[in-house]
Amino acid sequence: MSSLGILFIIWILFNAMKQGKNIGCCGRLYRPDIDFQHFCLNCKIWYHQGCLGELASAPTATGDFKKIIALPIIRGRDPQQPDFGMNWRISGNGRRVLKARELEKKDNIPEDWKEKLGEVFVADMLSKEWSYFACPTCNTVV
Repeated sequence: MSSLGILFIIWILFNAMKQGKNIGCCGRLYRPDIDFQHFCLNCKIWYHQGCLGELASAPTATGDFKKIIALPIIRGRDPQQPDFGMNWRISGNGRRVLKARELEKKDNIPEDWKEKLGEVFVADMLSKEWSYFACPTCNTVV
């Protein structure tokens, strides 16, 4: 996804919040202190983890960088580790995961990619096994 695409997603979410609307699965307002959501890039919808169906197989990824680009785009309070990722949990990991995917498209992954994404963020993301689900609308793994 291009930088313009990333900005467009941020713009959609910002305008929805400004207007008091929830772009989500069930109409509940997003509350980062109690909700944990996955984002579908195809549908542009945030899904509460409880609104998603069965678990999907995690993408096969070897190496730290590949594991980062394979991460689901998520936000909110992880019920398994409530204090995990305090620095990114409100707005989500999407900006950094999409930035990593952009770096991969350039076919020249920089040596300092961990610094570019934030070393604390990378360590947080790699220290946990994440759950993946099938999007109920388009069946993409989220």
